[in-house]
Amino acid sequence: MQLIFMGTSPFAAAILMSLIENMNYKVVAVVTQPDKPVGRTQQFTISAVKEVALRYDLPLFQPYRIKYDYGFLPKVDFIITCSYGQLLPSAVLKLAKITPINIHASLLPKLRGAAPIQWAILNDENETGITITEMTTELDAGAIYSQRKVAIDLIDNLGSLSLKLTTAACKILLESLPKIADGRLIKQAQDLSAVT
Repeated sequence: MQLIFMGTSPFAAAILMSLIENMNYKVVAVVTQPDKPVGRTQQFTISAVKEVALRYDLPLFQPYRIKYDYGFLPKVDFIITCSYGQLLPSAVLKLAKITPINIHASLLPKLRGAAPIQWAILNDENETGITITEMTTELDAGAIYSQRKVAIDLIDNLGSLSLKLTTAACKILLESLPKIADGRLIKQAQDLSAVT
């Protein structure tokens, strides 16, 4: 199956690697945020996802506003997003013949939005997890295909919890995609009363 991967963070880069290494999927395009100046020297830095795309010589795109600049994207079986940093317009979502997928590092509808791993720690949660949703034009609002819980131990910090969530995300995504493709996973709407 062919797919487009959209992401920016090291968390997303690890998921992209798992898709590249799986022979059932062909990544035909990678979309990530434009390079940004960082620190006192304002030296331009590339995203972790861009590093992976360059290493594997994958077609790479860095639109400033994907809402207006998406004509380069082909039709594919799946569009997969993970901490990309921009909302996708419906015209982009429709490029996925099966469905557009979002990977979120919380047990949605809890901790929607940015920095869910940090918020799980700051909120003193004892568990969090990974949610695979159908991507919509709203932030983290799509129907849920699958979830996997991850315990937060007292000694966990951002690094250790991110590592546990990365492992869980790679596993649940690769388990879920074929079931979504053949209709074995039925999506369930999020409980709006539980959104945080």
